[in-house]
Amino acid sequence: MALPRNLISKIYDIKAHDGRVTSLDLGETGRVLVTGGEDRNVNLWAIGQNECFMSLTGHNRSIDCVRFAYKDNFVYSADDIGIIRRWDLNAQKIYSTLNGHMKSVRTLDFNPSGEYVVSGSNDTTVRLWDVQNENNCIKVCRGHISYVNSVKFSPDGLWIASAGLEGSIIIWDIRKSKQIMEFLAEPPVKAITCIQFHPFEFLLAAGRVDGTVSIYDLEHQQLVSQTSQFGESIKCITFSEDGECLFVGSASGISVIGWEPDRELDHIKSIWTSLGDMKVVNNKLITGCHEEDIVSVNTISLDRLNPFYQSAKAIPTFKHSSTNRKSFSRGNQKILLSLQGGSKTEPVQEEHEGIKEQGFDGLLSPTLSLEVIACRTTTTMVWKLVDPVDI
Repeated sequence: MALPRNLISKIYDIKAHDGRVTSLDLGETGRVLVTGGEDRNVNLWAIGQNECFMSLTGHNRSIDCVRFAYKDNFVYSADDIGIIRRWDLNAQKIYSTLNGHMKSVRTLDFNPSGEYVVSGSNDTTVRLWDVQNENNCIKVCRGHISYVNSVKFSPDGLWIASAGLEGSIIIWDIRKSKQIMEFLAEPPVKAITCIQFHPFEFLLAAGRVDGTVSIYDLEHQQLVSQTSQFGESIKCITFSEDGECLFVGSASGISVIGWEPDRELDHIKSIWTSLGDMKVVNNKLITGCHEEDIVSVNTISLDRLNPFYQSAKAIPTFKHSSTNRKSFSRGNQKILLSLQGGSKTEPVQEEHEGIKEQGFDGLLSPTLSLEVIACRTTTTMVWKLVDPVDI
């Protein structure tokens, strides 16, 4: 049993907006912060400075989602009527606008190559955008029956996971233009607040409003772990950089959990009431929190947490039992996708092809062609699509 300890250091505390703060995102470096609020502004902050260094105006409604992108050189923001804006921070202006959603956009994510954006909305749809080709919406994914609370690209950029208020998780294969699996919780179903792919293995973690954290095996399409002792709604989850544990954030604090077998490795009591973001940067866990118009940033040194802290004589116990699960990092191919009016391609065997859905015939969507080019170090996807395609 982990012993509760307060190891959190507050490093930043500011009044961020002229109204309630609705969203925030920490940059990749841990040195910058973007916030969105009911005042319709998107504000950028250098952590440690009392004044924002940039305030972006252009939305006509309250901001519901903000995200840094492309090494913190761009910011995406989305409002409560579904308009998504991409901001060029060097030019300090709107770079492009993505129109298509009919209601609030709550969640955004970016594929590893930076060419595509996925968004989830209260209109129940998931949309895939090509931001290097006139910002076209190239996919509309329909399958949720309520608000979409979280969307994520897989580490190789070939799958999208989406989770909704109805408690389901759907995995979409964007090459095949179809849903390939779905996870439904046992009743009573509780809404999912956040999801996260494992950085290497075919695993997906999900946090729910009732404090439950589930981990799913995507290769065998089954639940492998479920922890429900947190009691508070889960706000953020993120895997450690080596993928050996999961950080779980809520209003009550942060827990470090393992799986196979399920266990809580450590717990840290919170000094906040609302958690907005959580990232691992330079061996520190950084949290961004907001309450009304106030934003704070806190850090926790990982070397003070179990199981990262180990005495010289300690016996290593920080490994989960599975060693042969498929890995996202094994793919070493470059993928090119393009529109080929009605023709079918030959099936291509890849690491992902072991995931089969009921009735799947092994062929790609008739509107797509797939060219595989040997590439030792990168996986890149190029789409040429004009009109959005419903999945």
